[in-house]
Amino acid sequence: DAIQFDYIRYHSKTKAGLENTHDVQTILLWYQNKLATYHMPLQIVVFGITSFKASHSIGQDIKRFAPIVDVLCPTLYPSHFEPYRIHAQNPYQIISKALASIHKRIPLQTKPLLIPYIEVTNYRYTHTKRETITYIKKQIQAIEDGHTNGWYFWSASSRYALLFEALDELHA
Repeated sequence: DAIQFDYIRYHSKTKAGLENTHDVQTILLWYQNKLATYHMPLQIVVFGITSFKASHSIGQDIKRFAPIVDVLCPTLYPSHFEPYRIHAQNPYQIISKALASIHKRIPLQTKPLLIPYIEVTNYRYTHTKRETITYIKKQIQAIEDGHTNGWYFWSASSRYALLFEALDELHA
């Protein structure tokens, strides 16, 4: 019931330039026009760093994309923000900061739905089972406190058992 572009972007080693962002925006506009005929929402997945500023090397700028898309899905994986050791220990804080930045950067009248991706495990920092469950719960709490429309969870290994344990604890 929706079309989601997963990481619509240029390669991260592409030379930065506004034309990259313009190209991605042009593609999104084309799809927006096509999908309007079918009344189908357009979702895009963007790098978490674009919560704070545009990335003209990959061509992502949430301020320019917000009026075009129905749902914005930033990947707010704490392990992907530098310095990762700090964010691995404080997932709530980095997600909260990213969401506050998005809300500040996108004008209210153009706000799409906001459904961030968060991660099951921190791939760069080893956690115990208990720490992982706490890590997941802190991310969910940050999303719930951050005025979003839900969340998606991602696991590089496609293992979600600890997510379900965290959800059980949250809903106990």
